[in-house]
Amino acid sequence: MNKRKITLALLISTFSLFNTTNAFQSSKSSNSKSDAQFGITFLDVPKKNKTFDDQFPMSSLDKNPISQGEFDIMVSLTNLNISDANIPCKAYYHYSALKEVKIGYAKKIAKNTFRCCGSLETVHMNSATKIGKAAFRSCYSLQNIYMDSVKKIGAHAFSDSLSLTQVNLPTSLIEIGEEAFSDCSLLEKVVIPSSVKKIDCRAFYCCCSLQEINIPSSIEQIGRGIFDYCKLQNLYLSRKFDNENLSEILDFIGIKNNENNPIRIIWID
Repeated sequence: MNKRKITLALLISTFSLFNTTNAFQSSKSSNSKSDAQFGITFLDVPKKNKTFDDQFPMSSLDKNPISQGEFDIMVSLTNLNISDANIPCKAYYHYSALKEVKIGYAKKIAKNTFRCCGSLETVHMNSATKIGKAAFRSCYSLQNIYMDSVKKIGAHAFSDSLSLTQVNLPTSLIEIGEEAFSDCSLLEKVVIPSSVKKIDCRAFYCCCSLQEINIPSSIEQIGRGIFDYCKLQNLYLSRKFDNENLSEILDFIGIKNNENNPIRIIWID
């Protein structure tokens, strides 16, 4: 009799756990959704997504030993004019003395190309249309970014640019990748052009000095937490977001509009 009671109790517990798990998974899957009324897709943080450093660990960048001559260049080169049409991945990774780069003809800046160039202050990209993952990540001194033709800024492209106070995004830009400008702690102002259709998850995560930004009507896909840990004062928002779900949308993108953090919403369009 006792065994039957125990077996029955286990069956009931298992059934309850199964239902609870299914309900939780259903609620998670509902976080990413499309709002047909406004033509916007709300992007959630990908499930079981490895961290960026898992995908591109720092140790993997240092597997091949370099010669003394190459090392001398890495620690002494301050200015660089690149006329090549193709720039390979990690080509100038950790060039610690590099201060200014002018890229003439390359259409794509590959991933990790200038990662950890800690002295880099100014970048000119005349022809580039795509900036790859972590291309300028951890360029702690970066202050001036000139990009005339860029259409896509990849994930973590400018993460940890600790000296960046403002950025002028070109009217050619279509997509801002996941955490593209995360942890740019001095970034104060960004103007998103009306050409942009997608802002991915946590694009401006932890930009704690960011005071104002706009979200234009051109946006079709917007990610969760793009303004997490930002202290926005002014938000220039397209009228397409003016509906009864506004508070939920603001919460989704990481804006907490309350007495402790009041935000002024200025309607545009």
